[in-house]
This record gives sequence, C-alpha cells and structure tokens, in this order.
Amino acid sequence: MVEVRQPYFLGKGGTNPEPFPTGRHFIWPSSTTFGYNIKPFMEKEQFNDITASDNVPIDFGTTFVFRQVAGKTPGIHSGFGSGWYKSKVRAKFRTITRNEARGRTSVGLRTDKAVIEGSQTNILIAGNEFLKDVGLNVVLEQVQIGHVVPPEQLLTEAARTAAQKQRKKTQDARKLAEDARKEAEESSAIADNAYMAKMGMTPDQYLRSRQLDILEKAEDAGTAKFNVWLTSGGQAPQPVIDVTK
Repeated sequence: MVEVRQPYFLGKGGTNPEPFPTGRHFIWPSSTTFGYNIKPFMEKEQFNDITASDNVPIDFGTTFVFRQVAGKTPGIHSGFGSGWYKSKVRAKFRTITRNEARGRTSVGLRTDKAVIEGSQTNILIAGNEFLKDVGLNVVLEQVQIGHVVPPEQLLTEAARTAAQKQRKKTQDARKLAEDARKEAEESSAIADNAYMAKMGMTPDQYLRSRQLDILEKAEDAGTAKFNVWLTSGGQAPQPVIDVTK
C-alpha cells in the first residue's frame, strides 16, 4: 500500500517513500492510500487485421503478465500513477506486438511452435527494455500469444483445397487399383493363350477343361459331389451333381 500525505496545516505532503506491508498501520486522516499488488497480474490485448509478412490479415489476442517490484511501489505511484499500464505502457506494448506479428508469416504464427515461442520471447525482451528505459519498476514476466485466426474466406479456401487434394488422392488410388487389375487380367489372358497353344486346345476345349477343374476343386473341398458322364461323338462330358452329398 502506498500513502500520499496531504497534511491540513503542518508537515510535508507527497508520496511516502516507504510502502506499507500487509497489516495494520497508522496514517494521518488527511492522507490517501493506494493499494498495489506485488503479485503477478495480467493485461490482455486484442489485435485485429494485422497484416503478416505473407500479406494475410490475422486476428489474435495477447496476454502480458506483469509484476510490480516489491518495495518500489511508491516510486511507481509518484512517477507514473496507479494507472501506469493504460497511460504509459499499453500503446508501446501494442506497437511492439504488432511489429513482431508483421515480421512473421500467418502460417508460422498459427502452426509453428518455434515461431510462436520466438515471437513471445522477442516481445518479452523488447517490453522489459522499454520498462527499464522509462524507469518503471515493473517486470514483464510472460507473454502469451493466443490463437491466431486468418480471415473466414481464407479458412474456407483452405478447406476447399484440402478437399480437392483428398479427392485427387482417392482418384489416384482408384486408378492404381484399376491399372493393377487390368494388368493382372492381361497376364492371365496371356497365360491362358500360352497354355491352349501348348496343349493344342481350341478356346471351347479350354473352357470345358477349366470348368472341370473348378468342379474338381469343389468336390475336394467337400462342398459338393459330382458324377461325370462321358459321352461319345465328340460331345463334352456332362457333370451331374449328387444332391445326396
């Protein structure tokens, strides 16, 4: 607590250079007191339409954490007043933050942890240098840049681009599958033709041979039983399913 003495008749007025710690204290009835909290406290600022280095306007909030130096609050009060942040610091800190954001890309400030932390450190250093230069016994302990938001139309365009990339990826995968299937079918056809040529078969004879192979596999698997009736006169053998199986 800081006491500002305003004697009615005798004595010297002005700010008491010694701050009052927590507890009970005697002060003159004519004195005025001002409370100063030496615990860290926050000030928040909102920035809109800040143009980043890639010419993208962005919105974001920033939190500054200050601490008034213990034992120095009378000097803070006499030199800057209890509203020192708004009257002496706010405008400068907003300028420091805007300049830092303008030197970064919008993507970096949104997604790159190293860029975000680097910007916070730069603002912290510049802010403390300013406080020291003006003789304000306050420490800037932390800077936190909030979520960076680009314009709505940019988000919409990014979503559209992502959807287009996904569609192209799906189409490419489908084409690869179709090409692989076509290649397999062509290889199978080449193998079939080579087998027919080697065995001296006609296409019809080859198809009947394949049919018998399929039926034989089904019987071996136990899914059906077939009796094959051989015929004469060049007619194809006729498989007959045994329904008792």
